[in-house]
Amino acid sequence: MSVVVAVRSLLRLANKVAAAHPPHQRQSQWESWCREVRRAERDHPEITRLGLTLAYSQFSDDLRALGQYAEDKQPIPSKSSPAIPTETSDCVKVFISHKAEDAGLAKHIKKIMEVYAAGRLVFHMSEEMPKGADWYKWIKDRLVESRMLLLLFTDNTAAWDWCLYEAGLFTQWDDDTRRIICLHTGQRPPAPLKHLQSVPALGEEIALFLRQLLVETELTGLESPLNAMLASNPAELKRAAEKIAKAMRRETVRQEYLTKYIHINVERPARLAAEGIPDDAVIDSDAESFALFNKKMGKWTWRDLVGCTKEDPDRRWIDELNRAVSQASSRSLVDPILAMLRVRQTGRGYRPVLHRVATKSDGSQQFTVLFAEDGHGS
Repeated sequence: MSVVVAVRSLLRLANKVAAAHPPHQRQSQWESWCREVRRAERDHPEITRLGLTLAYSQFSDDLRALGQYAEDKQPIPSKSSPAIPTETSDCVKVFISHKAEDAGLAKHIKKIMEVYAAGRLVFHMSEEMPKGADWYKWIKDRLVESRMLLLLFTDNTAAWDWCLYEAGLFTQWDDDTRRIICLHTGQRPPAPLKHLQSVPALGEEIALFLRQLLVETELTGLESPLNAMLASNPAELKRAAEKIAKAMRRETVRQEYLTKYIHINVERPARLAAEGIPDDAVIDSDAESFALFNKKMGKWTWRDLVGCTKEDPDRRWIDELNRAVSQASSRSLVDPILAMLRVRQTGRGYRPVLHRVATKSDGSQQFTVLFAEDGHGS
Protein backbone atom coordinates (compact mmCIF):
# COMPACT_ATOMS: atom_id res chain seq x y z
CA MET A 1 0.00 0.00 0.00
CA SER A 2 1.43 3.39 -1.01
CA VAL A 3 1.58 6.27 1.44
CA VAL A 4 -1.14 8.18 -0.47
CA VAL A 5 -3.46 5.18 -0.34
CA ALA A 6 -2.75 4.84 3.40
CA VAL A 7 -3.57 8.53 3.98
CA ARG A 8 -6.84 8.28 2.07
CA SER A 9 -7.73 5.17 4.07
CA LEU A 10 -7.16 7.14 7.29
CA LEU A 11 -9.38 9.95 5.97
CA ARG A 12 -12.19 7.49 5.18
CA LEU A 13 -11.97 6.08 8.70
CA ALA A 14 -12.00 9.62 10.09
CA ASN A 15 -15.27 10.29 8.27
CA LYS A 16 -16.84 7.35 10.12
CA VAL A 17 -15.51 8.72 13.41
CA ALA A 18 -17.08 12.11 12.74
CA ALA A 19 -20.43 10.53 11.86
CA ALA A 20 -20.51 8.29 14.94
CA HIS A 21 -23.38 8.85 17.35
CA PRO A 22 -23.81 8.95 20.32
CA PRO A 23 -20.61 10.79 21.35
CA HIS A 24 -19.18 7.93 23.44
CA GLN A 25 -19.11 5.80 20.29
CA ARG A 26 -17.23 8.61 18.53
CA GLN A 27 -14.64 8.56 21.32
CA SER A 28 -14.18 4.78 20.98
CA GLN A 29 -13.87 4.96 17.19
CA TRP A 30 -11.40 7.84 17.48
CA GLU A 31 -9.17 5.65 19.67
CA SER A 32 -9.31 2.89 17.03
CA TRP A 33 -8.46 5.50 14.40
CA CYS A 34 -5.40 6.56 16.42
CA ARG A 35 -4.19 2.97 16.44
CA GLU A 36 -4.53 2.85 12.65
CA VAL A 37 -2.57 6.10 12.38
CA ARG A 38 0.27 4.70 14.49
CA ARG A 39 0.32 1.57 12.34
CA ALA A 40 0.42 3.69 9.18
CA GLU A 41 3.25 5.79 10.64
CA ARG A 42 5.29 2.64 11.26
CA ASP A 43 4.74 1.48 7.67
CA HIS A 44 5.19 4.93 6.12
CA PRO A 45 7.63 7.24 8.00
CA GLU A 46 6.55 10.07 5.70
CA ILE A 47 3.25 10.24 7.59
CA THR A 48 5.18 10.79 10.83
CA ARG A 49 6.60 13.98 9.36
CA LEU A 50 3.09 15.44 9.11
CA GLY A 51 3.25 16.03 12.88
CA LEU A 52 -0.14 14.57 13.78
CA THR A 53 -1.01 15.28 17.42
CA LEU A 54 -3.46 12.37 17.96
CA ALA A 55 -5.16 14.55 20.55
CA TYR A 56 -8.96 14.38 20.60
CA SER A 57 -9.26 18.16 20.99
CA GLN A 58 -7.12 18.64 17.84
CA PHE A 59 -8.80 16.00 15.68
CA SER A 60 -9.74 18.64 13.08
CA ASP A 61 -6.09 19.79 12.81
CA ASP A 62 -4.93 16.22 12.21
CA LEU A 63 -7.60 15.77 9.53
CA ARG A 64 -6.56 19.01 7.87
CA ALA A 65 -2.92 17.86 7.76
CA LEU A 66 -3.89 14.52 6.22
CA GLY A 67 -6.30 16.14 3.79
CA GLN A 68 -3.73 18.69 2.67
CA TYR A 69 -1.19 15.92 2.11
CA ALA A 70 -3.66 13.96 -0.01
CA GLU A 71 -4.50 17.11 -1.93
CA ASP A 72 -0.84 17.92 -2.61
CA LYS A 73 -0.28 14.39 -3.95
CA GLN A 74 -3.12 14.62 -6.47
CA PRO A 75 -1.83 13.87 -10.00
CA ILE A 76 -2.70 17.28 -11.41
CA PRO A 77 -0.52 19.55 -13.55
CA SER A 78 -0.60 22.43 -11.08
CA LYS A 79 -0.95 22.76 -7.34
CA SER A 80 -2.50 26.19 -7.57
CA SER A 81 -5.64 26.77 -5.59
CA PRO A 82 -8.80 25.65 -7.37
CA ALA A 83 -10.74 28.37 -9.02
CA ILE A 84 -13.61 29.67 -6.92
CA PRO A 85 -16.63 29.94 -9.21
CA THR A 86 -18.47 33.23 -9.29
CA GLU A 87 -22.24 33.25 -9.23
CA THR A 88 -23.10 33.54 -12.90
CA SER A 89 -26.47 31.80 -12.55
CA ASP A 90 -29.56 32.89 -10.67
CA CYS A 91 -28.80 30.54 -7.76
CA VAL A 92 -26.44 30.57 -4.77
CA LYS A 93 -24.89 27.37 -3.45
CA VAL A 94 -24.77 26.87 0.32
CA PHE A 95 -23.02 24.08 2.22
CA ILE A 96 -24.69 23.17 5.53
CA SER A 97 -22.22 21.90 8.13
CA HIS A 98 -23.67 20.13 11.17
CA LYS A 99 -23.15 17.30 13.65
CA ALA A 100 -24.42 13.87 12.65
CA GLU A 101 -27.09 14.03 15.34
CA ASP A 102 -28.34 17.36 13.93
CA ALA A 103 -29.07 15.94 10.46
CA GLY A 104 -32.83 16.25 10.99
CA LEU A 105 -32.47 19.87 12.09
CA ALA A 106 -30.30 20.67 9.05
CA LYS A 107 -32.86 19.17 6.66
CA HIS A 108 -35.67 21.13 8.34
CA ILE A 109 -33.84 24.47 8.09
CA LYS A 110 -32.85 23.67 4.49
CA LYS A 111 -36.51 23.11 3.60
CA ILE A 112 -37.60 26.41 5.20
CA MET A 113 -34.91 28.43 3.43
CA GLU A 114 -35.59 26.79 0.06
CA VAL A 115 -39.23 27.88 0.21
CA TYR A 116 -38.47 31.51 1.08
CA ALA A 117 -35.63 31.74 -1.46
CA ALA A 118 -38.07 30.82 -4.23
CA GLY A 119 -35.88 27.87 -5.19
CA ARG A 120 -32.77 29.99 -5.81
CA LEU A 121 -30.70 28.59 -2.95
CA VAL A 122 -28.98 25.28 -3.75
CA PHE A 123 -27.93 23.40 -0.64
CA HIS A 124 -25.25 20.76 -0.16
CA MET A 125 -25.20 18.41 2.83
CA SER A 126 -23.03 15.39 3.54
CA GLU A 127 -26.18 13.21 3.66
CA GLU A 128 -26.55 13.74 -0.09
CA MET A 129 -23.23 12.04 -0.85
CA PRO A 130 -23.76 9.12 -3.28
CA LYS A 131 -23.03 5.64 -1.98
CA GLY A 132 -19.47 4.57 -2.76
CA ALA A 133 -18.30 8.10 -3.59
CA ASP A 134 -14.84 9.34 -2.64
CA TRP A 135 -16.16 11.26 0.33
CA TYR A 136 -13.12 13.55 0.74
CA LYS A 137 -13.25 14.64 -2.90
CA TRP A 138 -17.05 14.99 -2.77
CA ILE A 139 -16.93 17.20 0.34
CA LYS A 140 -14.07 19.30 -1.01
CA ASP A 141 -15.74 19.80 -4.40
CA ARG A 142 -19.02 20.86 -2.78
CA LEU A 143 -17.17 23.28 -0.49
CA VAL A 144 -15.20 24.75 -3.39
CA GLU A 145 -18.30 25.46 -5.45
CA SER A 146 -20.31 26.90 -2.51
CA ARG A 147 -20.39 30.61 -1.88
CA MET A 148 -21.54 30.21 1.73
CA LEU A 149 -21.06 27.72 4.56
CA LEU A 150 -23.88 27.65 7.10
CA LEU A 151 -22.68 26.08 10.36
CA LEU A 152 -25.40 24.93 12.77
CA PHE A 153 -23.89 25.16 16.27
CA THR A 154 -26.25 23.69 18.84
CA ASP A 155 -24.24 22.38 21.80
CA ASN A 156 -20.82 23.42 23.07
CA THR A 157 -20.34 20.18 25.03
CA ALA A 158 -20.21 18.04 21.90
CA ALA A 159 -17.35 17.27 19.54
CA TRP A 160 -17.26 19.77 16.66
CA ASP A 161 -13.99 18.67 15.07
CA TRP A 162 -15.55 17.57 11.80
CA CYS A 163 -17.52 20.80 11.34
CA LEU A 164 -14.39 22.82 12.08
CA TYR A 165 -12.53 20.69 9.55
CA GLU A 166 -15.12 21.51 6.89
CA ALA A 167 -14.88 25.19 7.84
CA GLY A 168 -11.09 24.99 7.53
CA LEU A 169 -11.37 23.53 4.03
CA PHE A 170 -13.87 26.23 3.10
CA THR A 171 -11.62 29.09 4.21
CA GLN A 172 -8.28 27.82 2.88
CA TRP A 173 -8.73 29.73 -0.38
CA ASP A 174 -8.20 33.47 -0.17
CA ASP A 175 -11.53 34.85 -1.33
CA ASP A 176 -13.27 37.66 0.53
CA THR A 177 -16.59 36.99 -1.21
CA ARG A 178 -17.16 33.62 0.50
CA ARG A 179 -18.83 33.67 3.90
CA ILE A 180 -19.19 31.40 6.91
CA ILE A 181 -22.41 32.02 8.83
CA CYS A 182 -22.58 30.40 12.26
CA LEU A 183 -26.19 29.97 13.38
CA HIS A 184 -25.99 29.20 17.08
CA THR A 185 -28.12 28.71 20.15
CA GLY A 186 -27.42 30.45 23.48
CA GLN A 187 -23.95 28.91 23.59
CA ARG A 188 -21.02 30.78 22.07
CA PRO A 189 -19.76 29.64 18.66
CA PRO A 190 -16.59 27.51 18.53
CA ALA A 191 -13.51 29.56 19.48
CA PRO A 192 -11.82 29.13 16.06
CA LEU A 193 -14.87 30.75 14.42
CA LYS A 194 -15.66 33.48 16.93
CA HIS A 195 -14.25 36.18 14.63
CA LEU A 196 -16.65 35.24 11.83
CA GLN A 197 -20.26 36.30 11.35
CA SER A 198 -22.52 34.64 13.90
CA VAL A 199 -26.30 34.69 14.07
CA PRO A 200 -27.90 33.93 17.45
CA ALA A 201 -30.97 31.68 17.17
CA LEU A 202 -33.33 34.55 18.02
CA GLY A 203 -36.19 35.62 15.81
CA GLU A 204 -35.05 39.21 15.23
CA GLU A 205 -31.42 38.21 14.60
CA ILE A 206 -32.40 35.50 12.11
CA ALA A 207 -34.81 37.91 10.40
CA LEU A 208 -31.93 40.35 9.87
CA PHE A 209 -29.78 37.57 8.41
CA LEU A 210 -32.60 36.43 6.10
CA ARG A 211 -33.09 39.97 4.89
CA GLN A 212 -29.38 40.23 4.05
CA LEU A 213 -29.51 36.87 2.29
CA LEU A 214 -32.83 37.05 0.47
CA VAL A 215 -33.59 40.74 -0.05
CA GLU A 216 -30.13 42.31 -0.34
CA THR A 217 -27.27 41.24 -2.63
CA GLU A 218 -24.01 41.69 -0.69
CA LEU A 219 -24.02 38.14 0.71
CA THR A 220 -25.05 36.48 -2.53
CA GLY A 221 -23.02 38.48 -5.04
CA LEU A 222 -25.95 38.43 -7.46
CA GLU A 223 -27.20 41.38 -9.44
CA SER A 224 -30.72 40.93 -8.13
CA PRO A 225 -32.16 39.72 -4.78
CA LEU A 226 -33.09 36.07 -4.36
CA ASN A 227 -36.64 37.06 -3.42
CA ALA A 228 -37.33 40.77 -3.93
CA MET A 229 -41.00 40.32 -2.95
CA LEU A 230 -39.95 39.88 0.68
CA ALA A 231 -38.70 43.49 0.77
CA SER A 232 -42.27 44.70 1.05
CA ASN A 233 -43.37 41.86 3.33
CA PRO A 234 -41.40 42.02 6.60
CA ALA A 235 -44.09 39.96 8.34
CA GLU A 236 -43.27 37.02 6.07
CA LEU A 237 -39.54 37.40 6.82
CA LYS A 238 -40.38 37.41 10.52
CA ARG A 239 -42.49 34.27 10.08
CA ALA A 240 -39.60 32.48 8.35
CA ALA A 241 -37.18 33.59 11.07
CA GLU A 242 -39.45 32.29 13.82
CA LYS A 243 -39.70 28.91 12.11
CA ILE A 244 -35.90 28.60 12.05
CA ALA A 245 -35.54 29.90 15.61
CA LYS A 246 -38.10 27.38 16.82
CA ALA A 247 -36.23 24.58 15.09
CA MET A 248 -32.94 25.67 16.69
CA ARG A 249 -34.61 25.86 20.10
CA ARG A 250 -35.95 22.33 19.73
CA GLU A 251 -36.65 20.66 23.05
CA THR A 252 -33.73 18.56 24.22
CA VAL A 253 -33.79 15.66 26.60
CA ARG A 254 -33.29 16.89 30.13
CA GLN A 255 -30.93 14.73 32.09
CA GLU A 256 -32.26 13.93 35.53
CA TYR A 257 -30.09 11.93 37.87
CA LEU A 258 -31.78 9.51 40.21
CA THR A 259 -28.93 9.86 42.67
CA LYS A 260 -26.77 12.64 44.06
CA TYR A 261 -24.31 14.13 41.56
CA ILE A 262 -21.90 16.96 40.81
CA HIS A 263 -20.52 18.37 37.56
CA ILE A 264 -16.85 19.38 37.89
CA ASN A 265 -15.89 22.00 35.28
CA VAL A 266 -12.17 22.19 34.50
CA GLU A 267 -11.09 25.02 32.19
CA ARG A 268 -7.54 23.74 31.62
CA PRO A 269 -7.48 19.93 31.73
CA ALA A 270 -3.68 19.92 31.30
CA ARG A 271 -3.46 20.89 34.99
CA LEU A 272 -5.09 17.65 36.12
CA ALA A 273 -2.02 15.44 35.77
CA ALA A 274 0.06 17.61 38.11
CA GLU A 275 -2.55 19.08 40.45
CA GLY A 276 -5.57 16.81 40.37
CA ILE A 277 -8.90 18.63 40.39
CA PRO A 278 -8.07 22.37 40.56
CA ASP A 279 -9.31 24.25 43.63
CA ASP A 280 -11.03 26.80 41.37
CA ALA A 281 -12.96 24.20 39.35
CA VAL A 282 -16.61 25.33 39.26
CA ILE A 283 -19.17 22.84 40.58
CA ASP A 284 -22.71 22.52 39.19
CA SER A 285 -25.38 20.44 40.90
CA ASP A 286 -28.77 20.57 42.63
CA ALA A 287 -29.75 21.43 46.19
CA GLU A 288 -30.00 17.82 47.39
CA SER A 289 -26.52 17.00 46.13
CA PHE A 290 -24.92 20.12 47.58
CA ALA A 291 -26.41 19.10 50.94
CA LEU A 292 -23.93 16.19 51.04
CA PHE A 293 -21.27 18.83 51.59
CA ASN A 294 -23.40 20.91 53.95
CA LYS A 295 -23.88 23.55 51.25
CA LYS A 296 -26.97 25.34 50.04
CA MET A 297 -27.75 25.92 46.37
CA GLY A 298 -25.26 28.48 45.05
CA LYS A 299 -21.97 29.03 43.24
CA TRP A 300 -19.30 26.75 44.65
CA THR A 301 -15.82 25.57 43.70
CA TRP A 302 -14.03 22.29 44.36
CA ARG A 303 -12.16 23.99 47.20
CA ASP A 304 -15.48 24.89 48.84
CA LEU A 305 -16.74 21.31 48.69
CA VAL A 306 -13.65 19.44 49.90
CA GLY A 307 -12.89 22.13 52.46
CA CYS A 308 -15.98 21.25 54.44
CA THR A 309 -14.80 17.62 54.75
CA LYS A 310 -11.44 18.41 56.36
CA GLU A 311 -12.55 17.01 59.70
CA ASP A 312 -13.71 13.70 58.17
CA PRO A 313 -11.54 10.80 59.37
CA ASP A 314 -11.53 9.14 55.93
CA ARG A 315 -10.74 11.40 52.97
CA ARG A 316 -9.44 8.69 50.68
CA TRP A 317 -12.34 9.24 48.27
CA ILE A 318 -10.86 12.64 47.36
CA ASP A 319 -7.50 11.14 46.37
CA GLU A 320 -9.15 8.33 44.44
CA LEU A 321 -11.50 10.72 42.63
CA ASN A 322 -8.55 13.00 41.76
CA ARG A 323 -6.78 10.01 40.23
CA ALA A 324 -9.85 8.85 38.32
CA VAL A 325 -10.51 12.31 36.86
CA SER A 326 -6.88 12.66 35.75
CA GLN A 327 -6.97 9.20 34.15
CA ALA A 328 -10.23 9.95 32.34
CA SER A 329 -8.93 13.27 31.04
CA SER A 330 -5.90 11.55 29.51
CA ARG A 331 -8.10 8.73 28.14
CA SER A 332 -6.42 6.08 30.28
CA LEU A 333 -8.16 3.20 31.99
CA VAL A 334 -9.92 4.56 35.05
CA ASP A 335 -9.36 2.86 38.40
CA PRO A 336 -12.58 2.27 40.37
CA ILE A 337 -13.17 4.44 43.43
CA LEU A 338 -13.45 2.22 46.46
CA ALA A 339 -13.50 4.75 49.30
CA MET A 340 -16.70 6.52 50.38
CA LEU A 341 -17.80 9.99 51.32
CA ARG A 342 -19.29 9.81 54.81
CA VAL A 343 -21.87 12.51 55.56
CA ARG A 344 -21.56 13.49 59.22
CA GLN A 345 -25.07 14.93 59.52
CA THR A 346 -26.78 11.69 58.52
CA GLY A 347 -24.09 9.05 58.96
CA ARG A 348 -24.77 7.78 55.46
CA GLY A 349 -22.02 6.71 53.08
CA TYR A 350 -21.85 7.53 49.36
CA ARG A 351 -19.47 5.97 46.86
CA PRO A 352 -18.31 8.37 44.07
CA VAL A 353 -18.65 7.03 40.53
CA LEU A 354 -17.08 8.90 37.61
CA HIS A 355 -20.00 8.70 35.20
CA ARG A 356 -19.17 10.90 32.20
CA VAL A 357 -16.53 13.17 30.67
CA ALA A 358 -17.58 15.86 28.18
CA THR A 359 -14.99 17.83 26.20
CA LYS A 360 -16.35 21.22 25.17
CA SER A 361 -15.56 23.17 22.01
CA ASP A 362 -13.16 25.48 23.90
CA GLY A 363 -11.07 22.53 25.14
CA SER A 364 -12.41 22.59 28.70
CA GLN A 365 -13.84 19.43 30.24
CA GLN A 366 -16.82 18.61 32.45
CA PHE A 367 -16.72 15.54 34.70
CA THR A 368 -19.99 14.13 36.02
CA VAL A 369 -19.62 12.31 39.32
CA LEU A 370 -22.49 10.31 40.80
CA PHE A 371 -22.69 9.51 44.52
CA ALA A 372 -24.25 6.09 45.02
CA GLU A 373 -25.63 5.58 48.52
CA ASP A 374 -24.08 2.61 50.31
CA GLY A 375 -27.31 1.86 52.17
CA HIS A 376 -25.73 0.48 55.35
CA GLY A 377 -25.27 3.65 57.35
CA SER A 378 -22.79 3.78 60.23
